[in-house]
Amino acid sequence: SLQGAAANALQINGSVAPAEVRAEHGTCTSAGYSYSGGLVLSHRGTLPELIARRAERTPSALAIHAIDRPPLSFAGLMAHMGGVASALADRGLGRGDAIAVMVPTGPDMASAFLSVAGAAVCAPLNSAYGRAELEFFIDDLSARALLIAADLDSPARDVAREKGLSIMELAPLPGESAGRFTIDGRLPPPAEVREPSPDDIAL
Repeated sequence: SLQGAAANALQINGSVAPAEVRAEHGTCTSAGYSYSGGLVLSHRGTLPELIARRAERTPSALAIHAIDRPPLSFAGLMAHMGGVASALADRGLGRGDAIAVMVPTGPDMASAFLSVAGAAVCAPLNSAYGRAELEFFIDDLSARALLIAADLDSPARDVAREKGLSIMELAPLPGESAGRFTIDGRLPPPAEVREPSPDDIAL
């Protein structure tokens, strides 16, 4: 989650509930990475708006950390989110399209979740799922695409091909900031996020 205190403010459609929730200076950590705090959630808005407000206020503040890669700032996260949104749009994917995401827990999953949820409908799937589970969830979600870690050994690719989904492979960039990744071997260029509507589904 973005913040422990923010969980109650995030609706399933990705909008922020009207009641103000403050999550100052908190940090959520898991498996060697963290998403920094200092966010103020208020009024109704979207995930990109939430990140953009933080990036505008303190662009150099650190958003995603990793043990073996430099941290990613909020300004860097915002630019990467815009690049991913553009990469998805180039593939005909955007608002209202469900994208299944299979990436192991870590900084790339954190930024993939934020980037996809900010541009389309993010549907994280357990990387340990077998064929039967994948078939069920992909059908249930009406997914249009699969974003999968390039080095993940999973039947998800075969299931996606059989169901006609677009398949995109994500790979981390050694030496780049935590959470920066390529899609199909190309680094999404920094770009502005294409703003969704507060009523769009994010997760």
